[in-house]
Amino acid sequence: MARIPRDTSDWPIVYVTWPSRPIDDDDVELFLKESLEELERGTHVSIHLSEGGSGLRAKQRRRVAEWMLEHHELIGQRILGAAVVVRNPVLRAMVTAVNWMAPPPYPQHLFAEQHEARAWVEGQLTAAGIPLPTRQRSASPR
Repeated sequence: MARIPRDTSDWPIVYVTWPSRPIDDDDVELFLKESLEELERGTHVSIHLSEGGSGLRAKQRRRVAEWMLEHHELIGQRILGAAVVVRNPVLRAMVTAVNWMAPPPYPQHLFAEQHEARAWVEGQLTAAGIPLPTRQRSASPR
């Protein structure tokens, strides 16, 4: 199983690292379960590291879109923004496809570099009056 690693040590910034190995349906369900736990924890932003990601199959993209529609209100209340770090045009298209099926109720931007994504999510937190984490995550897990 390719589990989708996440790092909440810089809460309220959540890092999600999409694995290069194929993602199975159980991985997606675990990802959605952990996402709901974060929504219940409180207001936050996320940075999705997709540089090496293999992407989701059509069935999995539909499942994520369904989940987003099901939790649309809570997502809109708790997520201030999501930054997606992705250079691969195929993965960019997959992100666009999910957003087309279920537009996120929060700002989402694509970035080529992780430091750009971090600066943007910090701006989202600052604009909302939420203190930034006291430490910065040193490196992305691979």
